[in-house]
Formats: sequence, C-alpha cells, structure tokens
Amino acid sequence: TVQGAKTRQEELLRTQIQTMHPDVLPRRIIFVPHWKYLYAARMYRLHVPTGMASRMFTHLESRSVFIDTDRYGDDDSLGRWMAHELGHLAMNSSSEEDAEKAAAKYRRRLKERTQARPTVRQLQPTAQGGVVKSLEN
Repeated sequence: TVQGAKTRQEELLRTQIQTMHPDVLPRRIIFVPHWKYLYAARMYRLHVPTGMASRMFTHLESRSVFIDTDRYGDDDSLGRWMAHELGHLAMNSSSEEDAEKAAAKYRRRLKERTQARPTVRQLQPTAQGGVVKSLEN
C-alpha cells in the first residue's frame, strides 16, 4: 500500500520497485510532510548515524517505509534511497552497511533498465525536410 503520494510519485515508485525486484516487499510506503516524518522517527526511535541525512526510514517490525515528502529529492534519488530501504528489509537489519550491500544489486537493476530503454529527447529536422529522432540512454 502506498499512502500520501501524488499519483505520479506512486506510479514512479511502483515502477522502480518492480524493476528492482526486491527480495522482500514493504507492507506500506507512507509519504508524509516533514513534521509528521519527524514525529514518526521519534515514535519509532530512529537512530540516524552521525553525518547522515534522513530522507526515508524503514520500520522493520511493520515493514513500513516512511518518506519525507519535503526532503526526498528528485525521481532518481527516490529510486536510489528506496533501494537502500529495501536493503534493510531484505537483510532484516537496521545496519546501514547491510542495507547498502543489498541495495547495490537493486540500484544495478535500476541502472540496467534505464540504459536499456532509450528515450526520444528531441526531433531534429534534416536538410531534406524529414525528421531524425535523437535518442539518449
């Protein structure tokens, strides 16, 4: 279940998760404004390692991922950070190192899909009046 996301965010996230094909799926993904995120982090006693920022966190017992809508960043960072949270679930561990080990394969799958599907960025006119598609990976 995805809660609190805009339609585009939910579609993007579902596509990214399908692409990553994680070992364990979250039960809930909850997009919340910053103040609710801070409240949830406090309630679940989230520990953020020194020098790290927290944009998302996973509550392992409930398999819930909380996303700070005010801080998560752009579409690419959503997939990058979600891979990390899925790593926590896959390893069933709150260890950042364990999560990163699992996240590496999820990020690789995202990258492979992005490289495999070229997108049309612009149409360029030719001297003969035709159109050539400019593709980008």
